[in-house]
Amino acid sequence: LMTIKGILGGLIFYLLTVVTICVVSWLVQSGIKSLYPHYSNFYSHNFYNVVCYFYLFAALTGGLFSVLYFLIFPKLKTENLQAGVLTLFIGLMLVLYLHLPTAAYLLIFPLFFILLAGIIVNIFNFSEHNTYPGYALLYVLAVLPAIGLYLPMVKMLFVAFSLNMIFTGIMVLLFMMGFLIPQLKAAFQLNRFALPVLALIIAIVAFVWGHLTSKPSEKQPLQTSIIYCLDADQQKALWLSRHLQTDSWNQQFFTTFRTESIADIYPGSKRHYLKSDAPVLPLPSPEAKILEDGVENHKRSLHLNLTSARQANSMMLFFHKDSRITQVRIDGRQVDYQRLYTAKNSDYRSMIYRAVPPEGIDLVIQYQAGQLLQLVVVESKLGLPLIPGIEYKPMPAFIIPDTDYSHMSLLRKTFEF
Repeated sequence: LMTIKGILGGLIFYLLTVVTICVVSWLVQSGIKSLYPHYSNFYSHNFYNVVCYFYLFAALTGGLFSVLYFLIFPKLKTENLQAGVLTLFIGLMLVLYLHLPTAAYLLIFPLFFILLAGIIVNIFNFSEHNTYPGYALLYVLAVLPAIGLYLPMVKMLFVAFSLNMIFTGIMVLLFMMGFLIPQLKAAFQLNRFALPVLALIIAIVAFVWGHLTSKPSEKQPLQTSIIYCLDADQQKALWLSRHLQTDSWNQQFFTTFRTESIADIYPGSKRHYLKSDAPVLPLPSPEAKILEDGVENHKRSLHLNLTSARQANSMMLFFHKDSRITQVRIDGRQVDYQRLYTAKNSDYRSMIYRAVPPEGIDLVIQYQAGQLLQLVVVESKLGLPLIPGIEYKPMPAFIIPDTDYSHMSLLRKTFEF
């Protein structure tokens, strides 16, 4: 029944099916993002109606998979198609077992039952032709563990990552579909149009449902982002928003705007924000008071007290790599300087100190004597500053502050020693 050529054909066809479904899903994903750009205001485009798109992409994946396999069933035997997929899955299982053993269960568990069913089929000479009910029932029972394992995972991935990472859920669903080829053949023999039509109806209903629930309201408010930033070194101020489009409330701050990197605020950052010029306010800058300063064995040890005059909630500290720092201590605790975060191709290492105490941060830096120590401090404080002569337009009930770095004021100050 099975041949090497047929098994290879089954494997290749499965891979082509996966590529086709991923391409079509990407096109649909791009279209949804274009139709509803305000979804981008939410983490991973995770708007309130995300469950609609779970059903949409699940139906799209299942429908396309069944259509493509219905087209190939007359040309390749079911045994070859299934064996090709199982050969691929066994190879992937071995790769996972060797390199990511904690994830190997994702294939070991369902493969065990499918292969067990295959052994029983061969021992008792079951076939879809001469023992159809028993053959079908055996494979239905064999795929139940795969369905029970994968379906909850698919929904969880769609809800967690939403429109930004739809392919995690789609790939898990395609794994499950790969185990269902004999069942698809049975459905093909009963009614070749039933599954594709059902999938199409579910996809259309899900899309319409998503459209009807896509508008922000008091029950599902739109998130907005606005940040005031003052560069104390250059005496320049900006309005910032991590959302790359304005909404009906924050457009009062962005009558004219541009999209640029925020590396001039956070050194080394690759992120882009909306920017607009803002009034320069006389905000008090953070202070760095030298408590001790000494040189020993060609190493300069600088003991500082960093304080926030406006009682900021947090401080980000950026240390320039050219300073050749060898040791950092904060509030008496040793910091592994080499493990501090550094963005790719950045000249800085950084850390964040949250809940800055009123007495400030006790900071000891040891670095190569004769080198210039450059320390950039970006402090953040919740709330927007009051601007004389300007009254902010009240926020409507269907808009709320963003959950991520919004409605706060930043102040950047560079210290050199």
